[in-house]
Amino acid sequence: MKRPLLLASIGFAAALCAAGTPEKPPQGLGETEIARAVRELTDPDQEVRTKAFDRLLEWGVADPDRILAALPENPEDAELAESCRRLLERLVLEGAKRKALKDADGIPDLKEGAENLFARPSPLALQEYWRVSRKRGRPGAGVFAAFTRHPDPELKKSALGILANDRNPQSAESVHRLLADADPDVRLTAASVSAFFPKDDRIAEGLAKLLSDEDARIRACAAQGLRGMESRASANALIRVLKDEDRNCRYAAAETLGFWQVPEAKAAILSLLSDPDERVRQSAIASVGHYKDRRLSARIAPLLEDPDPQTRQV
Repeated sequence: MKRPLLLASIGFAAALCAAGTPEKPPQGLGETEIARAVRELTDPDQEVRTKAFDRLLEWGVADPDRILAALPENPEDAELAESCRRLLERLVLEGAKRKALKDADGIPDLKEGAENLFARPSPLALQEYWRVSRKRGRPGAGVFAAFTRHPDPELKKSALGILANDRNPQSAESVHRLLADADPDVRLTAASVSAFFPKDDRIAEGLAKLLSDEDARIRACAAQGLRGMESRASANALIRVLKDEDRNCRYAAAETLGFWQVPEAKAAILSLLSDPDERVRQSAIASVGHYKDRRLSARIAPLLEDPDPQTRQV
């Protein structure tokens, strides 16, 4: 029998309005107590679920980052997923609002931008807040990093685009986390901005995992994003992508491997000189050129008579 969706109690909501936001988390709150409340979100008893939700919300208003970290990212249980989604939305906004108002202290137009953003959160409002914060020299990376935890994929993607301009450790952590997001469009956006963090090993590992993603767009983007992150593990994974059924994946993998001049990839790249797709053949030609090996260059000669004019000109 399906349990009704978890709802926060009216009494608790009223108490929050009356008491205002607490300035610090409850004394003595431990990780064990937080973990117990998360488990109780799936308790058979609705009253237990409701009380657990209320406690997590109360603690989260006081210490949003701590409670957010305790919530499972992609729970399989539908009811738990819905409870986490609602908690995430409320607590992400609470944590981001605190950071934004702190940054806006004494800056009227930045404060107005923050108030507009939290009155009606949207990608457009987030971009406008970013524009004003940059103008006032208050980059507010913490605010945008908080929005990468919002359940709305469009807000996540917008925040990722903004964080790519900051390129600090907090931004890198958000990109790395969203490379494994449940939403394919969010993973694609995270992969597309990963090139801005070429020295981050965690992001390189995340991109390597995406080379086997079920979405061909993501595989191709990951292959391209790895260009500035050469490693043995990534090279081996990219060599396998040279045989991908998707032409864009083969194209991107050949480009990256040729740029790295990976010796083990030579044979596989040469095989792409006869690929049915002209763009893949062009990528293979360019990749062979990176090796600066006359013996390999001789293999390109037959493509001077390729049926595709652009391929003949590469």
